[in-house]
Amino acid sequence: MLNAPVDQAGSDGRTATALRPDGRTATQLRPMLASRGPLCRADGSARWSLGDTCVVAGVYGPRGMGVAGGGLAGGGRQRGRGRRTPCGHPCRSSGRRGMGWQERYCEAVVRQTVDAVLLSSLLPRTRIQLQLQVVHDDGSLLPCALNAAFAALLDAGLPLSCLPAAVQLALDAQGQLLLDPTKEEQQTSSATLCTVFASRPLAPDGAVLATVPSAVPGGAAAAASSSGQEAVDGMITCEATGRIKALLYVEALERAELACRVIDAFSRTGLERYQKRREVLSA
Repeated sequence: MLNAPVDQAGSDGRTATALRPDGRTATQLRPMLASRGPLCRADGSARWSLGDTCVVAGVYGPRGMGVAGGGLAGGGRQRGRGRRTPCGHPCRSSGRRGMGWQERYCEAVVRQTVDAVLLSSLLPRTRIQLQLQVVHDDGSLLPCALNAAFAALLDAGLPLSCLPAAVQLALDAQGQLLLDPTKEEQQTSSATLCTVFASRPLAPDGAVLATVPSAVPGGAAAAASSSGQEAVDGMITCEATGRIKALLYVEALERAELACRVIDAFSRTGLERYQKRREVLSA
């Protein structure tokens, strides 16, 4: 478990004159809290909180797939509802009958984003199931769900081309960009922007490194070359609603990338502490 203080929230160095209702500036994130392994029966799980917004993610798999006429029990046919993703992996989700269009849209964004970073060619003929449970929604639900999914995939030991980070911005009625908006701020905003950036860590001198770390030994480039996929760098996903001017859109992307670096550093610190704790327990 790791908690990020409020003063570590992503700021691009600009000063904000007006404070938001919760006391934050326009370029400040809410406190982050992450923990790994909250679900005992999942192959990988994570809990991600962003302020009062909280999502629990569970990963089940990879598990072998059956082919009609194969040796699986029940005539060799794969039972249960499933839809095949672009990477060829059936992605099943429970409780779809009670889902509205917003939940289905968020599910599609999560599926396409995970499909872009998962090295699926290293896991041929397998099925991976990702389940997301919303504990509480107080704004920025989609990036919170994405970060929980990324952490659960890492906890399951699945090969990823990078360590992504997601963040959301909103454009209020005064034309000001608000980082990590609450639910009330989202409802009163004229436009929202949710982006996912690949790992681009900062060097000691503050410059952005060109290399992209990976959950696979040898780095993202080696893993991607061995799997036949290209290493992911830069922006992976951008989901926008409403109308926003071009200059504000570019500024929003710059702020989002800076905030994703902070979230990336937060995730890496948690991974390092988790690995050290495992080494101590196994010694």
